[in-house]
Amino acid sequence: MTRAIPALLLLALSACAHDKIPNTDVEDSQESREVIAYIEKYRQAVVARDVPRLLSLASPDYYDDMGTPQGDDDVDLDGLRERLNETFSADLLSVHYDMRYRDVTFLPTKVLVDYTYIGRFRINTPEGPRWERRLADNRMVLGKRKDGSFTILSGM
Repeated sequence: MTRAIPALLLLALSACAHDKIPNTDVEDSQESREVIAYIEKYRQAVVARDVPRLLSLASPDYYDDMGTPQGDDDVDLDGLRERLNETFSADLLSVHYDMRYRDVTFLPTKVLVDYTYIGRFRINTPEGPRWERRLADNRMVLGKRKDGSFTILSGM
């Protein structure tokens, strides 16, 4: 009987566990898979340095306050276009960009996607090409279009 109690407890705990989408911390559901598939389009466009594709994923109402209270770093769609063109200039030689999805939260009108990214960028400098690395957490906010597809409202 004493051996059966831990086994039953383990069985009960595993029954409460939710399946995760592979290689993520996100509970597996059709809706979450659709969101991650959409964000993967963003990730692939970053790797390809495809500014037109990135802009096509952004909402016409794109606005990002960059997580700061001051307004001098806020970015709308025109500012995003400018930032992307600067970031993906000819001096950016190579991009590796990985994302670890931590959470997808569905709100009535938005979807919040929390992730950690690791970006490795080979850039041309006056001293010659070199690699830079960035590791950070981010939140992307998606809106849903009338046809059910997504658009990025902030977080690029």
